Amino acid sequence: LGKLTAGVAHEINTPLGIALTSTSSALESTRAIKEDFEENCLTKSQMKKFFEATEQAADLNMSSLNRVIELLNNFKQVAADQVVGEAREVNLVDYINEIMRTLSAEMKKHRVTYVVSGQEHIEVKTVPGALAQVFTNLVTNSLKHGFENKSSGNISIDISVQTNLVNITYSDNGNGMAPEVLLNIFEPFYTTKRNSGGTGLGMNIVYNIIKQKLHGDITIESSPNKGATFNLTIPTSIDQVT
Repeated sequence: LGKLTAGVAHEINTPLGIALTSTSSALESTRAIKEDFEENCLTKSQMKKFFEATEQAADLNMSSLNRVIELLNNFKQVAADQVVGEAREVNLVDYINEIMRTLSAEMKKHRVTYVVSGQEHIEVKTVPGALAQVFTNLVTNSLKHGFENKSSGNISIDISVQTNLVNITYSDNGNGMAPEVLLNIFEPFYTTKRNSGGTGLGMNIVYNIIKQKLHGDITIESSPNKGATFNLTIPTSIDQVT
């Protein structure tokens, strides 16, 4: 949650900075046009230019502030779900997009892009907070391991539903994994980053959350230099299995 907070704070600086600059420019233009008006030297062309500049500034402010509102709303929901572990109904594609947007600041630092695709309006009853933890750890794993020593990368998430199960395919085009890593990745305290602060718990947490909280399953396909694909399945309704 602390990482999400720092990421969102960083992310909203850009649209707020744009809105501040735009507002400052509009204020200067307003003062200048007011001065010309009071001195009775205001021309039609000046007014036209002022109206155009003011309209552009207002449009820029609206888009920037709407971006801030969107970021904060996404963060508010994901943050609440981190604390409240209750099951509720969500549109899965929309919710995963919300999670990924809250992580976008961290991805941008590594020049990593993402795309979420799949069937629209997949309504599921699940534990959203648990799902947020899963994707936070998957993205963290990709950034720390998959894209290490890479200048850029891509993450793709595809979502489909079949009968009473939802299939989620999370893939990155990163470094991939050696057979030994693939064999042990879900083991607690197994890490290839022991000397740089790795705990070896991230993927073990993912495994346990999917199995115990979401009542689903996860498998991995990977090989060196060919990226990694995580195949997740969860029930469309957690009530079916609880």
